Amino acid sequence: MWEKHVSKSTGKTYYFDPSTGKSQYDRPSNYKSKRPAPSAQKEGKKMRLSHLLVKHEDSRRPASWRSPDGITRTREEARKKLQKLRDELTIVEDDKELPKSFAKLATKQSDCSSAKRGGDLGSWIVGSLKFMPEFEDAAKDLKVNELSEITETKSGYHIILRVR
Repeated sequence: MWEKHVSKSTGKTYYFDPSTGKSQYDRPSNYKSKRPAPSAQKEGKKMRLSHLLVKHEDSRRPASWRSPDGITRTREEARKKLQKLRDELTIVEDDKELPKSFAKLATKQSDCSSAKRGGDLGSWIVGSLKFMPEFEDAAKDLKVNELSEITETKSGYHIILRVR
């Protein structure tokens, strides 16, 4: 089932099919909106998230703004790299410093276009179908200024920070 998304880097609307990992700008002929009713949106838990993504050769799009010609690191190399980055963040003891440290690291290291915004993904309502299920599962129970464990999706490996 296709999902409607807005590109954070271009602002253009695109369509994503999580079952196949395919995305396209043209509206699919079998697209049906899954937007929750306004009352359901108010009932959902609202949070603001940032993330740091490390892609690998098996990612659904093994290229990024940092490596436009393609990413050749293995899954294991990607996971190890992300674990080192997570370890750097876990030594930050001040809750006010963690978002700043996270943003600096995401800006330099993330393979997602959100790196330009320090990994900021914006506000999100639990159950809104904005993210892949594995990502949502890892993020939904985070407390403010809490880091997720390493989470794998079709895009690669993520560390998620709940900002608020």
